[in-house]
Amino acid sequence: MNDFRPLNKLDNFQNKKIEILLKNTSKITGVMKAYDLNLNIHLEDAEEINSDSTIKLGTMLLRGSMIININEAQ
Repeated sequence: MNDFRPLNKLDNFQNKKIEILLKNTSKITGVMKAYDLNLNIHLEDAEEINSDSTIKLGTMLLRGSMIININEAQ
């Protein structure tokens, strides 16, 4: 039952490639290295994926208040 808590789910994503959907409809992918209680996410090898291109962003910190959804990348 504890597997359904959001922070436990994020623990499963550490050091894995994830997809993040942001409020501005951007999609970011990268390897999640860390997060905090505000759901700020530290990503490495981050990329922004648009319908026609991919932009390499490198290491970044995403503010938790901008995140709509987090999934493991395919």
